Amino acid sequence: MTAQQPADPSPEVTIVARLRELTGTEIGRVHTLSPGRHVLGRGSECSIVLTAPGVSRRHAELEVTADDFVITDLGSKNGIHVNEKRLFGQTSVVHGTQFRIGQLVLEVLHPGSRVRQALREAGEFTSTRVTVTELDRRDGELPGLTWPLIATGVFFAVTLWLIFA
Repeated sequence: MTAQQPADPSPEVTIVARLRELTGTEIGRVHTLSPGRHVLGRGSECSIVLTAPGVSRRHAELEVTADDFVITDLGSKNGIHVNEKRLFGQTSVVHGTQFRIGQLVLEVLHPGSRVRQALREAGEFTSTRVTVTELDRRDGELPGLTWPLIATGVFFAVTLWLIFA
């Protein structure tokens, strides 16, 4: 009789984002997006090739993280419309958001973005984790953090002085 291996108590869960085409010639087609940057357009060099009228060669860039989905217009002629408003620059969107590129309507499917949305609605701040490696250290100090730390200390001291003065 062989002993059974216990189940892994913390299985690795990979959260992926997806993009679903809601209009056009390929309605229902789903694009799986790993974390990172993805370029949308009709050009063959794009990571997601879209064949619909009004789509530029390099139309938009998507940046996907575990809890965020950012759309950036790459200077396209017809632009990007999120909730029927023209996007200038970039914006963060959440699960279920629909946006239009040319005549093609796409839907964001990213459950992880719901966490960030719920925190925003609750008035909570989110933080970005920064990892400092040994290569980032120079002579025992953290580069780029010295002045922000000094400024924070000065701000704290002035605030205390104003409160108790």
